[in-house]
Amino acid sequence: VISFRASFIAPENFSEEKETELKDADLDVSVYEADWIDMAEIVRGGIYSVDKGQFEAAHAIGMTHWQTMRNVVLPQVIRHILPATGNQFIINIKDTSVLNVISVSELYFMTKSIAGNNFRYFESFFVASVLYLIMTLTVTKILQRIEKRLDGPESYTLQR
Repeated sequence: VISFRASFIAPENFSEEKETELKDADLDVSVYEADWIDMAEIVRGGIYSVDKGQFEAAHAIGMTHWQTMRNVVLPQVIRHILPATGNQFIINIKDTSVLNVISVSELYFMTKSIAGNNFRYFESFFVASVLYLIMTLTVTKILQRIEKRLDGPESYTLQR
């Protein structure tokens, strides 16, 4: 449904060329994720998760609203929203299978074609599932490293 709706948004993009198929795929995934992710809600929730005292303390020392957001709130928000944002990246990887609706050759579509040609469904889909696992684990590891870096050092030493 999303792919057909995207074709009405930008019908000039639809043709038989491979480059145009990739543009269509990009448009479809963008529209699909814009409909379902609502990253604004994740960011809003992250901002509301910052204690109100943080805002008050920043205003008490003379920071403007924008300085407070940039220097106090957003560093905390990034740490709070990172897990939800990472989940959305992983969901985006899995949701690319909707692209076969507009004949984009993506992993699931190719696996289905190969399995249909050689009648080896288990082996074909096992390989596809391993590839999806590798992609999601890669994104997960990258996000874990980012989280660890944002956490800071394990212990702090106080200087006298």
